[in-house]
Amino acid sequence: MTIFLVLGAAAPTSDSNEISKLQSRVEALETKMEEISSSKSNHKKKSSSLFHIIQCGGWSHFNGSCYQASFLRNVGADLISIHSKEEQRFVHELVVEKSHNCWIGLRRNRLAMEPMDKSFNSLDTTRWFSA
Repeated sequence: MTIFLVLGAAAPTSDSNEISKLQSRVEALETKMEEISSSKSNHKKKSSSLFHIIQCGGWSHFNGSCYQASFLRNVGADLISIHSKEEQRFVHELVVEKSHNCWIGLRRNRLAMEPMDKSFNSLDTTRWFSA
């Protein structure tokens, strides 16, 4: 008795087509995910800007702080404490644009300047615009 065993393989075209379609779909989804991530990042930046506008309630915002040329004691605010050239430039532009006179909260003590508010323990900024 002779037995013949015939082995065959189906053409892989249907499986490979399915795999190719799935790979294309995965690539399309990855691209879409990157677009959504980028869009989310842009919305976060815009949201952050809007938050600062709302948070400052009409005051000018700079680097996490709110500024307004006003009589400080009436609004319970503190004197400006400037610690960078960029902040100094921002405050100067704010004062010049609004045509406000300003007082930096210092008084002359003999030959040196000292803060009027005793909570300041040192003057670490010496760059001032002349009046």
